[in-house]
Amino acid sequence: MVPHVSTVAEAKAVVEACRYPPWGHRSASGSGPALGYSARSQGEINTYLNEQTLLIAMLETPQSIENADAIARWTASTWFISARAI
Repeated sequence: MVPHVSTVAEAKAVVEACRYPPWGHRSASGSGPALGYSARSQGEINTYLNEQTLLIAMLETPQSIENADAIARWTASTWFISARAI
């Protein structure tokens, strides 16, 4: 869960930091417990880990609500929580 995501640029940075290729830049390898100790190709690893990663962007400001549609279009498969800005 990432607080105060207000712009598309901030959302892109969050996705790139938290997701595996092709959506992000995280790295993963091996056949550890997260992968059930099974041998998989890098593409399979990335796909599986992206499917298993829950990423939540918190839209908490008037600016984030104004940008919500654009943020949501860019950040497919990411969940959003919005809160009324005080």
